[in-house]
Amino acid sequence: MIKISINKSIKLGITYSFFVLIMSTIITLFMSHYGENYQEFANVLKLILVLFSFLPLLIFKDNDDYKLEELGFKFSWRSVIITFCIVLLLGLSTGFQTASELTFGTKIIEGVARTGEEFFFRGFIYLIILKIFKDEKHKNASSMIFSSLIFTIAHTEIFLGTYHFGFVNMFFNTFITFAMIRHFSKSLLPVVAIHTFMNGGIVSCIFGIMITSVIIYINHTREKFSVEGYRCSN
Repeated sequence: MIKISINKSIKLGITYSFFVLIMSTIITLFMSHYGENYQEFANVLKLILVLFSFLPLLIFKDNDDYKLEELGFKFSWRSVIITFCIVLLLGLSTGFQTASELTFGTKIIEGVARTGEEFFFRGFIYLIILKIFKDEKHKNASSMIFSSLIFTIAHTEIFLGTYHFGFVNMFFNTFITFAMIRHFSKSLLPVVAIHTFMNGGIVSCIFGIMITSVIIYINHTREKFSVEGYRCSN
């Protein structure tokens, strides 16, 4: 029997996730029908969506169910080495020429947007599913599968009916690989590096790594001070 555990803070997280996903659907529908005529307004909507992907960092920052470490902002040499190898491999395989048609500003925007996506889907939603199935033996597999499925539905815009099943399947396989890397490394750093590099090249990748590293550093420093403060008080 599947055991599901949902407390108040997890319910709030689920509600927030649904809200952002519905907003994403509405914005996508607007872009597909009116994007060309209202380009500036569409850009504002996309910016708002990116902000929503980062907002959980502020909304749930003092909640024990959403610790930064569990969200994927954890320092470990394993994640650093994996990230370095990924960036090097992608760079050598593409000659560091990915997304050469994009302007520098667009690459920065891509870096921020894709980092936000990784945080929201493979950080926030991933952790929520992990908490829901926390008493299950295969909770990690459930989290990887369901978070990847949700990302696939949102990312390929299945509801528009414009994508072939093979294309959707390719996306799901890609995202499940991302989830496996996130699980193995216990960090968002490697998947942020992959996603930003694929969409915006090395510039976006560096910017995404910088954003993630700053949050990891803040978390690492805060934990260090907490431990030292505890030792001093005892």
